[in-house]
Amino acid sequence: MMEVIHTDTLDAALAQAGLACPQSVELAPGRFTRFDDPQGSKGNKAAWCRPFEDSRGAVFGCWRTGESWTWQKRHDGPAPSRADIEQFRQQAARARQEADDAREAAYKEAAEKAQGRWGKAQPAQDHPYLTHKAVKAHGSRIEGDSLLVPVLDAQGIIQSLQIIQPDGSKRFLTGGKMAGGRSWIGQPGPAIVICEGFATGAAIHEATGLPVCVAFNAGNLLAVAKDIRSQHQDARIILAADNDIHPDRPNVGRQKAQEAAKAIEGTVALPELDDRACDWWDVRHERGDEAMKAVFTPAPRFRLLGRDDLRKLPDLEWMVDGVLPMTGVGLVIGQSGTGKSFVTIDLLARVSLGLPWFGHDSRPRHTIYVALEGRAGIKRRIEAWERQNGTQVPDEFAVVLDTLKLTEQEDVHELARAILNAGGEGGLIVIDTLAQASPGVDENTSADMGLLIEALQRLQSLVGGLVLAVHHMGKDTARGARGHSSLYAACDAVISTVKAGDLITVSTHGDGGGKSKDAEPVEHAAMLQRVVLHTLADGHEVAGACLVESSAAPARLPKEPKGGNTKAVWDRLGDMLRDAGDVRPAGAPAALPDGRPTVRLDDAMKLIAPQLPVEPKRQNERFRLAITNLMNAGWIEHMEGWLWIK
Repeated sequence: MMEVIHTDTLDAALAQAGLACPQSVELAPGRFTRFDDPQGSKGNKAAWCRPFEDSRGAVFGCWRTGESWTWQKRHDGPAPSRADIEQFRQQAARARQEADDAREAAYKEAAEKAQGRWGKAQPAQDHPYLTHKAVKAHGSRIEGDSLLVPVLDAQGIIQSLQIIQPDGSKRFLTGGKMAGGRSWIGQPGPAIVICEGFATGAAIHEATGLPVCVAFNAGNLLAVAKDIRSQHQDARIILAADNDIHPDRPNVGRQKAQEAAKAIEGTVALPELDDRACDWWDVRHERGDEAMKAVFTPAPRFRLLGRDDLRKLPDLEWMVDGVLPMTGVGLVIGQSGTGKSFVTIDLLARVSLGLPWFGHDSRPRHTIYVALEGRAGIKRRIEAWERQNGTQVPDEFAVVLDTLKLTEQEDVHELARAILNAGGEGGLIVIDTLAQASPGVDENTSADMGLLIEALQRLQSLVGGLVLAVHHMGKDTARGARGHSSLYAACDAVISTVKAGDLITVSTHGDGGGKSKDAEPVEHAAMLQRVVLHTLADGHEVAGACLVESSAAPARLPKEPKGGNTKAVWDRLGDMLRDAGDVRPAGAPAALPDGRPTVRLDDAMKLIAPQLPVEPKRQNERFRLAITNLMNAGWIEHMEGWLWIK
C-alpha cells in the first residue's frame, strides 16, 4: 500500500520523500512525467509523478527503489465527504495504473534498445577495465569505448545493460528494469555463487571455477537469490557479500547478503581484509586464488579412502597405553562411593607427570580437572596424592572450580579458551561430574543426552586431546553409564569403578560397564590409603586419602538377575532408588556411603510386592525371598531397615 503524505504543496511532498523535482521539469495536472532520481546518476529518469487533474493530489515514486507515495493536499476545512474520498481513491487508482503502464512501456522500450545495442556490439577481447581488474571478458561486449554487460531476466532475456567506461565508471541503460536482473558467468551447477559486481563475479569464477550470478547491487540480492532457489532447489547457494565497512553507515553489503541467505537457506561468504571495506575481488588481488578456493570450494565433506589411503593412516596413539586413546571422548563411571574421583585424580596426576598408571605407560600432557562436586576436599585429595607418591603435581595439572553448564555453548567455548590460553591443547580434560555440568537435563532421553554428547565433542574439537566425564553407573552395569545408551555408544573409552569392601576395581571390561575399543580390556585392584597431612596443636590429625594399587585380585560384579521374581524386584527397586536421589535421608544408617541412594525396606515391599505375579497372600513372602537373593548375590545391602545398591 502506498504511503499517503499530507502537505500544502506537491513540491513539499516530493522533497519529504527524497525525490525533489528540478525546477526545469513541469509537473502538469493529469500528465505522467519522469525526471531524475536525485540519488541516481544523471539522466536516470527513474523518478516519476502523475498529478491529479484537480491538483489536489498526486501519485509519485521511484522505479529504482520500487517505492511510491500518494500525495493529498492539506486543507483546514470540513472533513471530506464520502463522495470526495471515493473520488480521490479513484483518481489515485487511475494514476497508479497509468504509472504501472508507463513503467512497463519504459521497460519494454529500454529492453528493445538494450537488445539492439547488444546485437551490434562486438565480443570483448580487451578493455581498459578488464585489464585494470585483471579478469577475462566472460561474454561481455564492446561498443565503442564502452564495455557492455547484459542484464538478464529470469528467462535469460536481456532487459537492460550495464555500461562500463574505460575509467571504471558504471551506469545502467536509462529506463531499463533492474529489479531481479542478473548476469551469469558460467553455467548453473550444484553450487552457485551470487555476488554484486561483474569484476567480483569474474574473480570468484576464475579462482574457483564455480558458476557466478552477478546481481549488480546489494538491494537486488534477495530477489535474484529467491528466483535462483526456485529454479535450482538442491543447489548449494553462497552469497558472496561486499563488506561495506564504514564508521558512520550500516554495512549494507553484509546485511543484504545475510537477509538473502536466510530467505533461501544459503550461506554467506564475507571477505575480510584487516577491518577494511572490501569485496572478493580485493581478496583475490591481495591473497590469491588459494585463499578464494579455501572459502568457496572447501574439501569435500566425505572422503572415500582406498587400500593405499588406509595404509597411510597413522597408527592409534595412546595417552595411557591400552586404556585411553590420545584423542576422543570417554567416561569414568561407577556407583556412588566407589572412588571415582580418587581414580580420576590419580589418573590426572600421573598423566601430567608422564608416570605409568597401573603399569600402563602414559604420555605427559596438560591435565585439567573440572571439579564440580566435592570442591572443598580437592586440595586435601591432591596433597594426599603428593605425600603418598613423594612428588608434586606440576603446573601442567590445573583445576577448575567454576560452575560449568555443558548445555550453554558460551560456557563450552569459554572453557576451551581458558585451556588453550594455558597451553592445554591436546591434553586430558576431566569433568566431574556430568550430572553437575548438565542441570535440568533429562539424561534418559535421547534428545537431551544428544545435547550433552554434542557439547563434549565440541569441547574436544576445540582443544583436541581427550575429554572424560565422570558419571554414575546405571543400575544394569552391563549397559554401562546411567541414562540413555547413546552416551556409552559415543565413547571411545570407559573406565568403570566397582567397590567390594575396601577393594576398588578399576576396569575397562564391558561386563563391568567399561569399554575398550582398540585394546584388550584391563582390570586392576586398588584401595584408598589414608594419608596424614599434618597434626593440629591439640593432637588432632588432618588426613586425606588417595588411590594406591593393590596386589589383591580385582573384584567382579555379580551377574544381573535374569528372570522371575528376583529380576522383577531388582528392576522396580532400581526405579525407586533412582527416584530417591543422592541426598542422605533422615534416619539412614551411618554405614550408608555418601551420595548412595537408599529406600526403606518396608516402603519397597509396600510398592513392589503387590506387583509380583503370584497369589496376593504370597506376595510379601516372595518379595522377601527376592531381597535375600539379591543380598546373597552381592547386589544390595540391607541394614537397619534400609536398602541400597552395593
